[in-house]
Amino acid sequence: MIRVMRLFGGENDVFLAWQGMQYVANMFSGAGKLDPLDNDRYPDLTWTKVEDFFREHKNKA
Repeated sequence: MIRVMRLFGGENDVFLAWQGMQYVANMFSGAGKLDPLDNDRYPDLTWTKVEDFFREHKNKA
């Protein structure tokens, strides 16, 4: 479908329709996975889980 969508859209569009679909296809296929993460490279940093961040900030909006 991405190949077909490349035929449509304007040359001046900032993000063509197929680019968004290509991004989604790559993310769901695992092609965009950053592995292995090198978190041990930064021993002085404390990493925050996304769940913890939202739990702490849900009432601050």
